[in-house]
Amino acid sequence: MGSNDHEYLNEVLPRSKLFVILISADMIEEFKTAHERVCYPLLELEKAIDLGSQLAIIPIFLDNTQDLLNVNRTFDDYPNDFHYSRFSAKKQKVRDIVSSISQRWGYTFKSEVSEMKKGDLDGLVRNLLSETKKHLENNLRWNILLPAKPKYDVFISYRVKSERDLAMALFYVLSAERQLVHGINRGLEVYLDKKCLKKGTDWNVDFLNGIRASAIVVVLISKDSVTKFVTAHESEDNLLLELESAFDILDHRKSRPIVIVPVFINGFIPNPEAFPKRFHYHPSSPRILTIHAVVTRLSQLQGVSVYTDDEKDKSNFQAAESLVPGVTIHLKEHWAEQEKRANALLYPEVTSSNDKDEEAVIAEIPI
Repeated sequence: MGSNDHEYLNEVLPRSKLFVILISADMIEEFKTAHERVCYPLLELEKAIDLGSQLAIIPIFLDNTQDLLNVNRTFDDYPNDFHYSRFSAKKQKVRDIVSSISQRWGYTFKSEVSEMKKGDLDGLVRNLLSETKKHLENNLRWNILLPAKPKYDVFISYRVKSERDLAMALFYVLSAERQLVHGINRGLEVYLDKKCLKKGTDWNVDFLNGIRASAIVVVLISKDSVTKFVTAHESEDNLLLELESAFDILDHRKSRPIVIVPVFINGFIPNPEAFPKRFHYHPSSPRILTIHAVVTRLSQLQGVSVYTDDEKDKSNFQAAESLVPGVTIHLKEHWAEQEKRANALLYPEVTSSNDKDEEAVIAEIPI
């Protein structure tokens, strides 16, 4: 595969809906030496996997090759190294790619393509057309909500001076968490300024865009983190600005509300009366709520508590891990609401019918 072929592959694959790979015994043998020489089918497979849910990958195992792959579940026969090709993204090692494809749902035939009967081929074509239709429907289902679809699952808001280590630990713990989202098992997309702010851009604008593009804002609240709120009517405070922006979205963006989850550290919940009934000094502040009002609303939210004191023998990572269930509950509620809205847009008649059925049942209940 030359550079022109590589460019063609990069152009065609993203425009495709299905990636059908015919896996033969010869191909499997090529995989075993792919760390030493170029294996074109493996390169195509790598790029298909890299596209994620955008492309449905359907293996067709010929001559019982799936059984051959699954004989040794450790896949020791395949190199624990990256593909030799210079066009390989080198994100997954050959052994991991082979393991992944062997576990995918596909079609199995006892013979090679040349020996397949016409009826088998016709049946395969019908099945592939059906798979294409299902994939298109699934894409339509979520692309309808694309303008309102958050880029990040979680935005971590924190005071650098006091909560930097806990925020970093929470980022790594949440990023490693896998959840079933709309039928796809994936990791969480987490926004942390240290990891996501782009060089050369206006960081003030960038982190505000991060909040707007997130489903949940997790705010780390401690005694030290809110100290500067007391004088925020005289000086700028970025943590307060993040909170103001989150509440502004919560109050005014009805198409996709945001969820604010305060994390009260070591049992501290701020007393609103300690903060001025003045607007934030920051020029980017929406100035809808006073500092006192922001803290009041924050303290009234249903949050989660975490302890990081040494005497409680909890490291930042242990504390971060204890926060995961509370965060994922809110995410699951968000995903369920997103699915409900997608169904209402795609299948209005069915949704309307279900609503009427519920109304009929309610009407029959004696008051």
